Parts: sequence; structure tokens; C-alpha cells
Amino acid sequence: MRIPILLAPWVLLGLAGCGGSSSSPSPGERNLVPIEHFIGNPQGPLARKPSPGKTQVAFLQSSQGVHSRVMNLFVQQGTEAPVQVTSGIDRNVFRFNWFNENRLGFLRDPDGSEGYRLYGVNPDGSRFQELTPPHLQGVDTEPLCPESPGADRWLVAIGPTHGTKDLYWIDVVTGEFGLKEKNPGNIRRLLRSPDGKMLLAWSMDGVNNAMLYRPHEGAPFRQVGQSAAYPDLLLPCRLEGGGLAVALSNLGRDKLVKVRMNLADGQITRVLSRDPARDVGAEENPPGEFSTGGWLQANLGPRAERAGTLTAEALPKSDGLGVPVSYESRDGLVIHAFLHLPTGVLPAKLPAVILCHGGPAAMVAHGGDPVARFLASRGLVVLEPNFRGSSGFGKEFEAAGFGQWGRAMQDDLADGVKWLVDNGLADPARIGIVGASYGGYAALAGATLHPWTYRCAVAIAGPSNLLTFLAAPYSMGATAYLRMVVGDPQSDADRLREVSPALHAHQVRIPILIAHGSRDSRVPIAESEQMVAALQAQGKPVEYLAFPEEGHSYWCENTSLTLFRAVERFLGEHLGSRVAP
Repeated sequence: MRIPILLAPWVLLGLAGCGGSSSSPSPGERNLVPIEHFIGNPQGPLARKPSPGKTQVAFLQSSQGVHSRVMNLFVQQGTEAPVQVTSGIDRNVFRFNWFNENRLGFLRDPDGSEGYRLYGVNPDGSRFQELTPPHLQGVDTEPLCPESPGADRWLVAIGPTHGTKDLYWIDVVTGEFGLKEKNPGNIRRLLRSPDGKMLLAWSMDGVNNAMLYRPHEGAPFRQVGQSAAYPDLLLPCRLEGGGLAVALSNLGRDKLVKVRMNLADGQITRVLSRDPARDVGAEENPPGEFSTGGWLQANLGPRAERAGTLTAEALPKSDGLGVPVSYESRDGLVIHAFLHLPTGVLPAKLPAVILCHGGPAAMVAHGGDPVARFLASRGLVVLEPNFRGSSGFGKEFEAAGFGQWGRAMQDDLADGVKWLVDNGLADPARIGIVGASYGGYAALAGATLHPWTYRCAVAIAGPSNLLTFLAAPYSMGATAYLRMVVGDPQSDADRLREVSPALHAHQVRIPILIAHGSRDSRVPIAESEQMVAALQAQGKPVEYLAFPEEGHSYWCENTSLTLFRAVERFLGEHLGSRVAP
């Protein structure tokens, strides 16, 4: 787990799309796997969760909403037919849990701005009620746990979407609420003790972070051990008995490891788990936290690393599943990636796409990404690089990306293009770049800073002018983090101008498809608007899709389908990939 960063990863975007063709479809095009197989809401029941008494089961399932299909909440008792307990909504139920045997709670983002609100409903669909206090608008809600075991009063963190949150109690039956504890201004995470008390915390101002502890609620928090300056991290995971806590730490080492710490002196008493190749990830929240619902990812097997020329056993056998590969950057850094090959065709000099993840402090962790598989199903070779600046490979690798937007980070992607060509997989004249969020920036940077490398670009919700992007009104922590990772708009202004795509539109030689949601709270839509205006002023080929009802991620299914039908058509037109009729 990393700090809450400004840019959402690519996989968060709700996706869609199969487009039309003006010519008669070939037999291969008629037999293409429907886009709904990869994109949009899954059809079957997801995240089945028994009630505390094990008498009923709640789950998410796609059904018709106000404007499109959405993930609704269902409850089934024994062998009876499931009851749909949410209806009349136009956005997915995001996460849910049982408050008690007779009451369910769920989170939903009502307008796409990432301001998640908490709702309660009975298992038969009655007593539907919004529980986030109505006077608190434009906020995000994070349910934590019952105030005491079995209590109707739950502790809930509420505050700005990208800022610190105060601790409230909410009666999930009556809807009554009250402020329990004001945030001192720097606490980003609270963890409960085994008896439900909020005694362990993590402070973060965007750069400096520390683990905090107090002996009882109401007492001031004190720092445990030394503070850290990102990318150094000391991140608490859970409180144990006997004055001990479990945490993730990379202090004094490159990779995050899971450790047990003494709360009295901050000393590490034992390393619980480590991975020599990657950071150890934070464990799942203990029982009682909200389920992650349908956004769980399958374990696709061991992380076997392969480098150099591909071998036959390294190639995916079906359905575009990716395999881990690696290549060397121009300055000698090893870049790990996932490669997806289309099935049923010889993998030689095919059209290809560099699919760039968001974050950039995120990673492609497995070969099951649905967008990559969708693109591979259309006859494209897809490479998903974990370029420098990606998280998960140790703090040195992540810090190697600091100040390198449009520079070494972009070179890592271009070096992936060279690797594809050198291995005979891609046609150098038919390679595109696609990405969302930071990946959207990378797509625009590829079109402007590496204009001879790519044939086309697709940029979704990407920054285009780093000076205006950094001037947007983010939280103090996000501002400090971005200035460390991207640059300071005052002292680094000239350097930032050099790598701002909107200021180099005259260098574009390829068509670009740009898409953005008007309610984006992470990357303002003005970033796409100024890029489009700059391209149009230079007479460059650009298509633009603006979605007034959408934010940065988790787009509605209809929007996602519209977007990716356009992506499918655009790539088919410029790369020669297949387009479903």
C-alpha cells in the first residue's frame, strides 16, 4: 500500500466499447469476443458476504439502473429468491457490509466526483436512508467499525475527498450522528484495537509520515519510532496485544517489509515477511471493515520474471492474458512489464500499443488487466510497462521517477517500443500509446516529446500543462507530494514547460483521441480542454470526448461503452487493428 496519491490508476476507470466499421466485417471481425466480456459491469453475483448470524447473504449484481446497468445490492435468505434491496440509482454500489443482522450499509458516489456517501437499508429493501450527515456536502465517507461490538453506532471518518477527515459516530438505525473527534490536521489513517478503540494512527503531510499511538481514546497521540520522509514509509497495519503493532516499513532498506514493533520504544522486534524483489503489500483490513465488493482481482499465479528474447513457453496461450517480461532501459535500469499477445495470429510485426498505468505511484501487478486483454482481442500486441516511478519495486525505483515526468519515465516507455520491435513482435509503423490519468499525460507526452515513436495516442483524464496542473487547488498533502514528485511550479517552471504537452502541440505529427469527465476532482478537465485548443490552433488532428456527468474514474457503464467504442474505432483506423461490427 502507498500513500493516497492524486492520480488514480488506469484500472480504476470503468471501461467499455466496441465500435462499428464502414466496410463489411470479415469472418474474424464477426467472431470477435464482445467487448462486454472485458469491459463494464460483471453480470454474475460478486462479493457474497454472509450476515453476522449466517442466515442470509448479501452480494452485488448488475441490473438495470436509471440510465444504464449498475451494480445493485441483493440479499438472499436460504433458498429463497434473492431480493434486490437497492434500486432507482444511476451509479454503482461501491462497497458494502452488514451493520448487523437486520441492517446493511453501502457506499456510493452519487455524482462521479469521488465524494462517497454512506447509506443504510434493511435486507428486505425497506428503510433506505442516507447516513452521511446531510449538512456535510462535497465530502468523502469512510466507515470504520462499530463503536463497540454489536452496537448500532458506527465510527465513520468524514472529510474532503483528498484531505484529512474527522471522526464521527453515526447510529445506522436512526440516522443520528455526532462529532466524536476532530482531526488535528495530519492524521490520514486510523486503526482500531481488537476491542474497537481508535488507538493507532498514521500521519502524513504529503512527504513526512509517522506512526502514532495513544493508550486510550481522548489521550493525545504520540509518535512511535522515527518519522520518515517519503518514499521512506512507516505504515501501521494493526494493533496487537502486549504493546505490539504490525507495520510496513522500508526504513533502512529498499523494499517494504512487514514487521512487528514495540510501541514503547519503536524498535522492530521481528520481520514477519519480506520479498527480495518487491515491496510487501499491506494486508487486508480485518473482519468488520467494508468489503471491496466486485473490485477484487484474481491471483493469476507466481510472479515469474523473464528477460531478453521471448521463448515459446513465455507466450500467453488464451484470452490475451499477459505474461511477465522485462527489458533494459537506455540507462541500464531493468523495467518489468506485462506482455499481451493476440490469439490465433503469428506474433510477428503486428500493430501494438503501449498501455501506460496511472499513478504514477502504482504498478501493473498481474496479467489480467481487462483493458489490455480487450486490446489484445482486437489483434494488438499490448505492453504494460512498470516504468521508473512505479511503486512496488522498492523506494529507489520509485524515487528514480521523481522529477522525471516527460524525461526518463517517458524514455522507459519508448524503450519498451524498441524492445517490441527488436523482438519482431511489433510493426514500428503501427504502434500507439494509450493511458489514463498519469497514463493520459504519458500518451500526450509521447505524441509531443517523442513524435516519431508512435502512430497515434489515446489520452484519458491526463494533465497537459504541468504548471496549471500543479496550480490547481489540491489539499496541502497532495500539493507537497506533487511538488516533490513532479516539480515546483516556481523554481522548476522552465523545466516543467519543457515537458508540458500543451505547450508543444506544434510538434505533434499523429492523431490524438482525448477524453475527460467534467467532474474530475483529481485532474481538472481544463487540462484536456487546453490541450485540445492548442492542437486545434496548430491544425493538428484531434478528437475530443467530454462527459459532463463523470469524474476521474469508475465511470458509468454507458459512458464507458461510448468511450471504448471510440477507442476501438480510433485504433482500428490508425493502427489497422480489428473492429467489431
